[in-house]
Amino acid sequence: MRYRKILLLICFALFIAGCGKTEGVKKDEDEYGFLVAESGEVSIPLTPFDSLDPLTTSNMSYFYLCGLVYDGLYSLDKNYKPVRELVESEEIEGHSVILKLKDAVTFHDGSTLAAEDVINSLEHIKNAGTGAYFDLIRNPINGEMSLKATALDSKTVKFTWDGPGPMLLEYLIFPIVKYKGDNQSMPLGTGPFKFERYETKKAVYLSRYEYYYDEMPSITKVTGIVHEDEDLIFTSLETGRINVSTAWTSEYGRFYNNDKFSADIFPGNKLTFMFLNTKGPLEDENLRKAVSYAIDKDELIKNSVKDRGVKTSSFLNPKSYYSNSMNDETNLEKAEQIFSNAKPTFRLYFYWGDKEQIEVANYITAALKNAGAEVDIIDGEGEDFETYLQKVKDGNYDILISQMNADIVPTYPIFLNSGIFPYEDEELNHIISKIKNSTNSRDLLQINKELERYVMNKKVFVPLFFNQNAMIYSNQIISEYESNNIFPYKSLKRAYFTEKHDGKGIDEPEVKTDEKKETKTE
Repeated sequence: MRYRKILLLICFALFIAGCGKTEGVKKDEDEYGFLVAESGEVSIPLTPFDSLDPLTTSNMSYFYLCGLVYDGLYSLDKNYKPVRELVESEEIEGHSVILKLKDAVTFHDGSTLAAEDVINSLEHIKNAGTGAYFDLIRNPINGEMSLKATALDSKTVKFTWDGPGPMLLEYLIFPIVKYKGDNQSMPLGTGPFKFERYETKKAVYLSRYEYYYDEMPSITKVTGIVHEDEDLIFTSLETGRINVSTAWTSEYGRFYNNDKFSADIFPGNKLTFMFLNTKGPLEDENLRKAVSYAIDKDELIKNSVKDRGVKTSSFLNPKSYYSNSMNDETNLEKAEQIFSNAKPTFRLYFYWGDKEQIEVANYITAALKNAGAEVDIIDGEGEDFETYLQKVKDGNYDILISQMNADIVPTYPIFLNSGIFPYEDEELNHIISKIKNSTNSRDLLQINKELERYVMNKKVFVPLFFNQNAMIYSNQIISEYESNNIFPYKSLKRAYFTEKHDGKGIDEPEVKTDEKKETKTE
């Protein structure tokens, strides 16, 4: 497992509203095909962390765990569309939204959720000046702190987005917390699990909050076990020391064909793409199209990440409501025809410090040579990332292979005109200006469709694939909710312990006879 900093927008759906003490949920044999226990305890991995503050932590494993302790005003469903969590109703107008809070919500000390808690949580993020949530509420277009909040009464909050781009409910997914006045205790949350104790550098212990306002989880206790060595996390999973874990593209393959585990596999936010520099031979749009024609994305995924990827033509996560991924055409015959006339030689550049990029470069080099182009690989072996980035800006190459952490909301595609790439396009800037001036999510959706169609047709920026991630479960555990790469452990809110399992495990991806691949999970 490699816990990585990602663009943080929190996922998973709401539960049915309720109040007071809620009984645990029991599922029957008819629903699942096997018996389900009323309760159970799970252990998940942590890596060493310094702060118990959920709003400022930089440790991704602890961040994931906090998804069980804290709720936000909104969550996001499987398509990243906002759904109410602590909110009863909203009234959106232009760059502002008025929210009514739910009445039945209490913190883990029994105190009632109030508008003041919402404002204090936002101010805490602002004052911290760092962290994933700080980046979330800061305007991506001008870099200013655009999100402001005022209390209209004890249960009503007004948010205003002061700057370019629309006021989106996706910004309001940060946890609402109540601080105890010291830095040593975990702040109070409103989530389904409450903090019991912390053993420094050893473990965090959570227990089910019996007065949770929504459906009570079946899981009764969650223990986060600290691993000093990340490489030992999967050993802990195999030995039963932990029984649930996230896994990245390169890691979950070790659990293939192991009937002791099951997995929920989903696209992550790591996007691999090409930039085709228009200041050389690829100024010719036909040559750029030929480069794209020569690359079979299915074969690329098979060869570079062993089928653990999702091909795309979008710069947004494939699950995103805003994504508009279209079908790229692979046509070796067209590529050969164009290359035979032009006889091009392309200079290919990538970051040598990333083994995955090396595999991608090897495939693309072979594909272009097979289509009739010559490829010279620019030697960047031993370069640090800062050197690589400067060379990207300098533009002494024709084809660049790169990666980025893709967002789920197209408020501002900063990678397109950020100055990182030696490219300028008046029409592209015009479309981006419309994004800046949009006032609602509906307009933003349509503008992004226009943007992605334009980018795809120009073949300057060519998205290739998203890596897949996974939630690995001991086969004693099932979850009825699809996992997400942002807050994967929230699936435990809808997880159950089985008294017997069906013996199914994780199947290795299969390659069909037509060479199209299908990843199967049970």
